[in-house]
Amino acid sequence: MEYALWRVEVEMPEEFTWVTRDGVGVVYPPRELDISNADQLRQCCQDAMVSARVVVDLSATRFLDSVALTVLVHVHRQLEAAGGWLRLAAGHGTMIQRVLQLTRLDDYLGNYPSVHKAIHDA
Repeated sequence: MEYALWRVEVEMPEEFTWVTRDGVGVVYPPRELDISNADQLRQCCQDAMVSARVVVDLSATRFLDSVALTVLVHVHRQLEAAGGWLRLAAGHGTMIQRVLQLTRLDDYLGNYPSVHKAIHDA
């Protein structure tokens, strides 16, 4: 039995951007999230809180430090208090997924294989 594994590389901007998809704010961060841009991550997530539901697309992120993780936890708590949610789309089998597993944030925040799945999870 043969299996095909396809990986789509997405060119990510070096700046933070966000869009609204199906009423959900979707944040596209740069490839590295660390102390140098944690405030920008926080601000972009807050800007994307159009409906108290935010997905952060980490599919092209290659580095994530503890400061960035702390920002994501704070954003999650803020959205949860407003009756919403924060979901991550880091995919499976990635270094970022491993970081989320080691810190147990994959269960706490939720990690989805794609932005589409994160938005439409019931």
